[in-house]
Amino acid sequence: FQEATDLIATPENMDQVREFRRFFESDCLRLACQRRTAQDIADLKTIWEEMGAAAQQEDYDAFFRVDMDFHDRICEMTHNEVFQMVNSWLRNLLLPQLKYNTMNYANVRGCSLDRNAPNYVLRVLTEEHRDYIEALEQQQPDIVLRNMPRYFGGQAFASEN
Repeated sequence: FQEATDLIATPENMDQVREFRRFFESDCLRLACQRRTAQDIADLKTIWEEMGAAAQQEDYDAFFRVDMDFHDRICEMTHNEVFQMVNSWLRNLLLPQLKYNTMNYANVRGCSLDRNAPNYVLRVLTEEHRDYIEALEQQQPDIVLRNMPRYFGGQAFASEN
């Protein structure tokens, strides 16, 4: 476990982390799309609204916590304890790096760190999370999977449904 923590804890290894997250999160989403309930979607919408409030308040710490809650909730929709265990492990390891990753994402995507700008990074990220809700509502993971390169780099995934 310590070796994995050391691997993830360095900016130099973020490509490996992104590669793993890309596969893990895409499979998690596929399974969640198959198993989600109306209550799951309602819960996720509530979390998404909290994300928007944190973005509006320019509260990065709250935003990152809510972002993790959002992805935790999607993982819970899989009803798979192994997915949930791995997700919990990833959350604990990645939370300290989220601010760094968001600043890097802002630079790569040309987003602004000014909350009054139309392309304010936390607002952009919040809106992009809306795709997850739509994918789950429609049980169409491709809605998110086609945009995975924006989040993690690389090629878009095709759905295996």
